[in-house]
Amino acid sequence: MAKKSPATYKEFDVHVGLSYAGSEEQYVKFLRRYFSMIQGKAKRIKQCCEREDIEEYTLEVHALKSNSRLIGAIALADEAEYLEQCGVSGNIDEIKKKTPQMLKSYKAVKELFSFILTEEEQGKGDIKITAEETKALYKEIIGALEDFDIDTAAELLDSLMNYDISGVQSEYIFRAKKKVVDFAYDKAIEIMKNALSALESERKTKKKNAKLTHKILIVDDNDMNRTLAEELLSDIGAETMSASSGEECLKLLKKNEFDIILLDQMMPKMDGIETLKNIKEKKLAEGTPVIVLTADSARGSKDKYLKAGFDDYIPKPLYLDSVCTIIEKYKKRTGD
Repeated sequence: MAKKSPATYKEFDVHVGLSYAGSEEQYVKFLRRYFSMIQGKAKRIKQCCEREDIEEYTLEVHALKSNSRLIGAIALADEAEYLEQCGVSGNIDEIKKKTPQMLKSYKAVKELFSFILTEEEQGKGDIKITAEETKALYKEIIGALEDFDIDTAAELLDSLMNYDISGVQSEYIFRAKKKVVDFAYDKAIEIMKNALSALESERKTKKKNAKLTHKILIVDDNDMNRTLAEELLSDIGAETMSASSGEECLKLLKKNEFDIILLDQMMPKMDGIETLKNIKEKKLAEGTPVIVLTADSARGSKDKYLKAGFDDYIPKPLYLDSVCTIIEKYKKRTGD
């Protein structure tokens, strides 16, 4: 880089990046760090767009806007700023329309400075990572947060998305990152400890459930919540079906048998309690445990739902530990 004069591109103004960095050597470090995040950040933005998770999407494109300006990617920063404004206003149609082009621009930025990257760096996609390596990174993040080394924690959270990590673990990382942005460091530590606990229990659960059969119905009107639950349950070997409403749930129960039903409480038209009432009145799924999913964590809420007829209670957001506890409680073994 030192042998090359700064050049100005239509999409990229190196002079701007150099002015922020202070030196060519520091600028190259900025570029390498920026490029190392492209794969993971593009994946996060795409996931948030597909799930219509506007809050997380807005956070991600805000960070992209800021980082792109720091290295001189002015045109990309402008695209990200526009989509950030769409996120703030809740314009999901425009987000879905414009995001693919922004991601194309984002990935194309790498080509402009390919000469500073090794062949390995240029071709790098999602990296495989073992459970032990993931645990070590989680512990490092927790330690950084406990020491108030927020920059290191944020960088490690970003870097995790460059790895081939399950959708369930990605959700933990999304939530922790949001808490860091919101300065809620205690909450971020709690989320990462839950993620670490989930990793440690996942292998035990998979082994324990090797001879278990579970067919689980997930009922939730929120697409993202259903996807998360499906991925989480799939990770531990369960077979799932899903319904987006109480009405659809009743239709599925007329044609299928399940070992466990996970039923969201807050749904339009027919909420969880009303759906449960219909299940019982129509004698659908007799003997099948029906577990309420709810963000209602007020004191006495569990007793309220148990009195309404639910067999058990799982608070939202879903974590692997809480789901595994329920499955273990109502497990069905082949041959038992």
